[in-house]
Amino acid sequence: MKKLILTVAVALITHFAIFAQAPNKISYQAVARDNSGNTLANTAVGFRISILQGGPSGTAVYSETHNISTNAYGLANLAIGSGAVVSGSMATINWAAGPYFVQVEMDAAGGSNYAVMGTSELLSVPYALYAANAPQGPQGPQGPAGNDGAPGAQGPQGPAGNDGAPGAQGPQGPAGNDGAPGAQGPQGPAGNAGAQGPQGPQGPQGPQGPAGSAGPQGPAGPAGSANINGTTNNMVKFTGPTTGGNSIIIDNGTNIGIGTSTMTHKLEVNGSGNFTHTSTGTTLSDVSLTTKSTTTSAIWSSLGFDNDAGSTSGIIAFNGANSVGTYIFLDGGNTTAQNCQAQAFNAVSDLRLKKDILEITQFEQYLEKIRGVQSISYRYKNEDNNVKPHIGFAAQSLPDGVKVPLISGIKGDNNNIYSGVNLADMNGFLLLGVKALDAKQTAMENTIKEQQEIIKQLSAKIEALENK
Repeated sequence: MKKLILTVAVALITHFAIFAQAPNKISYQAVARDNSGNTLANTAVGFRISILQGGPSGTAVYSETHNISTNAYGLANLAIGSGAVVSGSMATINWAAGPYFVQVEMDAAGGSNYAVMGTSELLSVPYALYAANAPQGPQGPQGPAGNDGAPGAQGPQGPAGNDGAPGAQGPQGPAGNDGAPGAQGPQGPAGNAGAQGPQGPQGPQGPQGPAGSAGPQGPAGPAGSANINGTTNNMVKFTGPTTGGNSIIIDNGTNIGIGTSTMTHKLEVNGSGNFTHTSTGTTLSDVSLTTKSTTTSAIWSSLGFDNDAGSTSGIIAFNGANSVGTYIFLDGGNTTAQNCQAQAFNAVSDLRLKKDILEITQFEQYLEKIRGVQSISYRYKNEDNNVKPHIGFAAQSLPDGVKVPLISGIKGDNNNIYSGVNLADMNGFLLLGVKALDAKQTAMENTIKEQQEIIKQLSAKIEALENK
C-alpha cells in the first residue's frame, strides 16, 4: 500500500454551550491530506487523541480513539471525550493543574497503526470543564421566606385514649320473653322387674349353623382285596367294572409320559395328537397352546418341531376361517434351519403404531452401505452339488439393525450364534438405496439439461460469428 504523508489542520473549537452541567467534551476538527497535499475526501480514518499534563511529552491523563470518515472536503469532525476510552477519564481531569497539551495521532487506513501528527497546547482552559472541578465558593446569604405551601394530606388517626370511669347503674329493664325449652335431662334409673308372663308359642326354626371342624382321622381299616394287575409307575385304568390294569400314562415321580417310558422332560407325548380349543374370548390371551419361560436363565420360551425320521419338512400351518391359510415349512436337515416358505407373510407397518418418526432425506450414506453388501451365489452345506446355487448375500456384510443374531437350530449346537436378516428392515434398507439412485439420476438429468442449454447457447454464438 502506498505510504501517505499526512498534514493535519487542527481547529480546537473553544466556545462552549452554556449548560447546567459541563458535558466533558471538546469539539475537534482536522483536514487529512496525502503527501501531495490532496485532501483525503470520503475516507475512513482512525484517530487517537491524548491529553498530556505538564508539557508536550508530559503524562497522558486521558486517551481515546475514534474511527470516522471524512466528508467531501477531507474534513473530520469529532468530540474529544466521546471516543472509545483507552485510559483515564475526562470527568476526573483537574484543569486547574495545567498546562495541558493535545496530542493527535492518525491512521489513514482507518486501522490502529497510528502516527503522531502533532501536539498543541490548550491555551484557553475549557472553563466549563474547569468549573465542574473548581473549588466551591462561599455560601451566599439566605433568601427571603417563600409563600406558604398548600395544606398537606390528613395524617393517620391517633391511638385510642384510656377508658373513662364507670357510670352509675341504670334502672332494671322489663322482663324479657321466655327462652326456648332446655334439652331433655338424662333417663332415670330402671324400675324393678315385673312378674314373668306366660310362655309364648315356639318360633320358627333358625338357619343351620356353620359346620364344625373335622374330627381326627380314624384308624386305617384292614387291607381289602382287589383284582388288579399292572406295572410299576403306570397309571391305573379300569379294564372292567371291577378290574384295573396299565394305562398309557406313566409317572416315574419326576416326569410324566404318554406312550413313552423314557421321559427327559416334565411331560412327553409319543404319537400324534390333536388339541382342540373352542374360543369364547376376544383377546390374544384366549389361545389354544402357550409356551412360557419362567426362569431368567432361559433365552426365550419356544415351540420346537423335530422330524428326525420323516422325509417331509416340519410344517406350521395357520388357517383362518375367512382368509387364505398360511403355511411355514421349516427344513433343517442336519445343519441349520435354512428354508422358511409361506404362501402369505405380512409385517405390520401402520404409521399409527409407530413413534419417534423421523423422515430420512439423506440417501447417499445408505447407498454406500448397500455397496458394501457382499453379493454371492452359494449352496447350503447339506445340499448336493446337483442343487442349483442360490443367489443372495452374506449376512455378515449387512449393517447392524438389518443383521440380527440367531441361535443355531441344530441339535446340540445351542451355543453358536449365527447372523440372520430382519426382512422388514431389509426392505426399508433397499428402498433407501433405490431413492439414492433416483436422486443421483435426477441430478444427472438436471446436469444434462444445463449442459444442453450451454451447448445451445455456444452453437448460437458460433453461428453468429460464422455469419459475420
